[in-house]
Amino acid sequence: VLQVVNFVIYNAYLCAAFAYTAELSTIPNEQTRFNSRFQTIHYISMLTFLVLVMVISTVLGTGDVGTARISQTAAFVVCTSVFGLSWKWFFRPRPALRECPPGTLFKSGFQKLSSTFSHIWSNWYTLRFFLLSVMLSEAATMALSTISTTYMTHVLEMGAGEIGKAFLCVFVAGIPGS
Repeated sequence: VLQVVNFVIYNAYLCAAFAYTAELSTIPNEQTRFNSRFQTIHYISMLTFLVLVMVISTVLGTGDVGTARISQTAAFVVCTSVFGLSWKWFFRPRPALRECPPGTLFKSGFQKLSSTFSHIWSNWYTLRFFLLSVMLSEAATMALSTISTTYMTHVLEMGAGEIGKAFLCVFVAGIPGS
């Protein structure tokens, strides 16, 4: 249950954060610096979380289920407190950029997505393939982490601690490429 709540809160936060980061600056170099810092903080946070969960589960001597419980509980507590504080103190209200078209907000959102997609697809050749590569790489990354965890669990018969160490190696090895 906590995992589902966490997923919803995290994705709502990311949507709002990405919407706001695009408006931080109109100067490309400055915007690139903001985005770079945001991604760096995100990466370091994931690495720190992994290390903390591994240390806590090792100290407490928990098994796979206990490690999963520690991970989900810690993620829920951290996400709700940090995201709650950021929603309260950092996301300030601002006026709408344009009026919402008639109809439901849900329908209007999909209509806007459709028109934006059509505009990008027909007028921005390079951006079209950049966004396509971002979508496919995100999907590949998520699929790889899910499949590799399943493979390490069922085929290699690794425990939660061993899988955590494997992902720690992957995170550390990914630092130079980030």
